[in-house]
Amino acid sequence: MKKKSLLLILLIITPFFMSAQQTAGDFFETISNKYAEIEAYTASFKFTTGIRGNIIQEGTIYYKSPNLLRMDYTNPENQVFCVNSRKLSIYVPAHGTLFEQTINSEEDALTLETSGFTSQGLALFNSNYSISYVNGPNLEVLDDDNPEEVYKLRLVPRKFSEPFSRIIMSITSDGFIRRLVSTTRTDEEIILDIVDIDVNANIDSKYFDYDAPPTATTLTDFLFTNEEVKEGDE
Repeated sequence: MKKKSLLLILLIITPFFMSAQQTAGDFFETISNKYAEIEAYTASFKFTTGIRGNIIQEGTIYYKSPNLLRMDYTNPENQVFCVNSRKLSIYVPAHGTLFEQTINSEEDALTLETSGFTSQGLALFNSNYSISYVNGPNLEVLDDDNPEEVYKLRLVPRKFSEPFSRIIMSITSDGFIRRLVSTTRTDEEIILDIVDIDVNANIDSKYFDYDAPPTATTLTDFLFTNEEVKEGDE
């Protein structure tokens, strides 16, 4: 009788525990809220792309709330990607060229900073993509060669205008984004790995005012001009 009663109790409470599990959307919101509390951080990054995964870019990310982002590359050496409240700067030493884009509004700054992992960037993911677990709400290995345990989310775009057909986001057990595997519309994978994150970083805001070498050729407003922005608003 006791065995039957225990079995009956298990059958009754199991659906309750299953329904109480955090949904992928709720989990993603928890991660976004965690990033919203970060004042500044540094981390190492690595981009891997190409059909054979042999095109690699790597370096260090510097972020300071609310919209300061800088990526210093060690490969390609001395390449820099920098965003502040006024402009986007990309220095490509291989061509001796500095690309600069004036930022005219908070909306422009928000769009340009989504390459950094901020609560604002994650909010755009949440708005533009449907989010689900890859294999359920449990920890699993990062990949066959790396036993590190992560949670994995699948992001599928709500609109075809998004550049990626899907994104697999891996999140560490302590709630930091570890890897993004983004698949383009042409089925090319772009892998971004983030490691060694330090949320206690003390970064001077002046570090996000980038000055390229004096010999660099400067190309301004290479994404859009002020006139194009005004026309788009009319």
